[in-house]
Amino acid sequence: MEKMNAFDLSIEKRDRIKEKILIKFEEIFTADNFETAMKMRLKDDNSVVTDIDYFVSQLVKVECTAMGLNFFSEEDHGELSFPALVLDPIDGTKELVKGIPECTLSLAIMESKKIEGFGWIYNPFTGFEISTTDKFVPPICRRERTPLGFVSQSEWDDGLYRSDCTETGFSIAPKGSMAHKLFLMAVGGCDFIVSRRPKSLWDIAAGMLILERQGVEFYIGNKRITELDQKLFEGGPLIWTRPECREVVLNHFTNEK
Repeated sequence: MEKMNAFDLSIEKRDRIKEKILIKFEEIFTADNFETAMKMRLKDDNSVVTDIDYFVSQLVKVECTAMGLNFFSEEDHGELSFPALVLDPIDGTKELVKGIPECTLSLAIMESKKIEGFGWIYNPFTGFEISTTDKFVPPICRRERTPLGFVSQSEWDDGLYRSDCTETGFSIAPKGSMAHKLFLMAVGGCDFIVSRRPKSLWDIAAGMLILERQGVEFYIGNKRITELDQKLFEGGPLIWTRPECREVVLNHFTNEK
């Protein structure tokens, strides 16, 4: 039997978390007015937060208290120290408040700043999930086609990308939620991801741990990032890419005028 890492989140614990989240989602999204039921408000930085965000954050904290981890959640955090549970209870709150299924729970357990540990991404709207404990067989080769990249929906709406990229050797499409995009990349939905705006550790940690196992590389500009000890990743663009399309993607987005 394969030995389980001491900091892995057990399937039983994950199932309990999912069950309680689904009860909360059903309560909210079957209400006569789900936007009122989720009690939206603005945080100090003017970003939107809801009762669901706080509910999931507290739920995970209670479930994992006995693990002896520093709790570093978007909605409940102090200074980052390891070993840490890094959590975005709902990444993609903008999509959540519209009932759009491009939002996820993003949970990482890291013993140090190295890109290794346990990562779990779960979408309550679709039921799909992926974690670092899922086994997979690496592909021998990838089919020959134009690489597809995902970019931020808000960055796309703000005109930060050209819709016509045919001459670049790749194509791009907008998707909401950073963690959701990393999830889609992990299941083969795209070949690279680009973000022109800074991201916090809780946005990317779980997806990074999952993608690292698949050989995906993370860059800020032309610099490859191999540690996740920062709270904010800036100075971009931020680029996640599979090795086979690294050259064309980095050359375009780091040299773009």
